[in-house]
Amino acid sequence: MNRFSWGRCGSSRCDGSGLAAGALLTLALVRSGAAELLPGVWLSLYGAGLVTGGLFAIRVVPVMGVAFMALGAVALLGPAA
Repeated sequence: MNRFSWGRCGSSRCDGSGLAAGALLTLALVRSGAAELLPGVWLSLYGAGLVTGGLFAIRVVPVMGVAFMALGAVALLGPAA
C-alpha cells in the first residue's frame, strides 16, 4: 500500500513532518512579506532532506543534497534579481 502518511515511517509510508514544517515556513514567509526568500529556503531544505535520506541510498544522493544546499545558499545570500 503506497499511501502518504502523517505518522511514522514504514516500508511503504513516509513521515510527513518535513512537509508540514515546509508548509508552515512557507506560510510564515509569505505572510511576513519575505516571499523572495522562498526559493533559497526550499532548495536548502530539499538538499537537507536528500543528505539525510541519502544515508541509506547510493553515494550520489547525499552529494546531490549538498549541491542543492549550496544552490540554496547562493539564492539566499546572492544579489537580488
